[in-house]
Amino acid sequence: PRARGLVWPFILDVYLWDLPQVDRAALLVELRREYHHLRSIWKPEMIPIVDAKATSSHESPGVSQSVKGLGTDEEEDAEFSGVDAERPLTRSASDPDGTSNSGEGQLESEPGASGSTGEIFAPEPPPDENFVLARSILGQARDGSFGDREFDLHFPSERIRDQSLQIAKDVLRTDRVVPELESDSSPLLMQMTSILMTYGVRAPHIGYCQGMSDMLTPILYAMKDEPEGEVLSFWCFTKLMDRINANFREDQSGIRAQLRKLARLMRLADRDLAAHFSKIDPDYHACFRWLLVQFKREFNFENIPRLWEVIWLDFVAERELHLYIAVSTLILHRDVILSECDSFPELLRFVNDMSMRIDPDLVLSEGTDLFYRIGPIETEFTRPLTSLRRGNSQDLAAMPGTVPFEAIDDPTAPAPSL
Repeated sequence: PRARGLVWPFILDVYLWDLPQVDRAALLVELRREYHHLRSIWKPEMIPIVDAKATSSHESPGVSQSVKGLGTDEEEDAEFSGVDAERPLTRSASDPDGTSNSGEGQLESEPGASGSTGEIFAPEPPPDENFVLARSILGQARDGSFGDREFDLHFPSERIRDQSLQIAKDVLRTDRVVPELESDSSPLLMQMTSILMTYGVRAPHIGYCQGMSDMLTPILYAMKDEPEGEVLSFWCFTKLMDRINANFREDQSGIRAQLRKLARLMRLADRDLAAHFSKIDPDYHACFRWLLVQFKREFNFENIPRLWEVIWLDFVAERELHLYIAVSTLILHRDVILSECDSFPELLRFVNDMSMRIDPDLVLSEGTDLFYRIGPIETEFTRPLTSLRRGNSQDLAAMPGTVPFEAIDDPTAPAPSL
């Protein structure tokens, strides 16, 4: 696990594989500068909230009175399941996020820092201003309002303000079983807030969408012991979003395209199971969550990095291995699906109940095997295909109900409603 903090920036193309260390150090300086610039764009003015009995002496140490430019699970499962076909993904259109305790100016050590060994009675450092800001942003989600906090936050725009509330709600319910994320004052929660807010500034055409916090936490955890971990987490997350941002388009065109490919792949891999899906879930809505956050909710926190690393490396089925893994997972459970799932609600319940019960090594192996048996989804095949059921050869030409490739990819064909 320790190696992930070193390797993931390479796997996710933050660094080129052959970039010398001295050049990486110079690049990191530029990446840090750009991150803090983007972060400064969304930071609100922080006005201390003073009640009738309060005085200016109650102000939090280290934070000026007015700091300009400073910075439930069942319901969530339903939102990811795609059951409500008319409702778009929860999103907001601007820049989200709070910030962390790796604030500006931390590249250079400061005199009197708590880590100094020369001071026996070194004073407790004041709260980092970015930490205080992120804590205030998260505070707005606890009662659904902007009250009950140390500061009133005056965001640059109403959209950023609304987005910050959505981010705060999602951050506070993402991976809280992980020890480093249990506490409401966890530095990783503050960094998650900052990164999500900042990503929205960098990608305003996407903004913030529910599910992004799921994609960020494994990256933050991998980088938690790295110098400039927050900066590296932001750029790793940005590169990951470059790969999968189509999943979060407001019109859902990206996720629809993937579901169409999933249906196509199933027709190639297992005609009986494909025929069953055509009756109870022709648009593969039951797999919506799998594709949206790339199985993040299906494996425990320790196993998901292993799965993602194989997907990110693109050694097999470039940028589409997750589709082969999805089909393989369904085929591994085909007997139950065929015999017990006679309606969409039954299928959805079964698929959701698979969460945390899937063997990551098995589905990786079977997904890779399926790719080598069938090949890229875009390729038309006439040779016999072998499904994951060993020894059962299936001739594609003999598959009933097989749709011509050109029809499957016809952009004028009706898109499935999610």
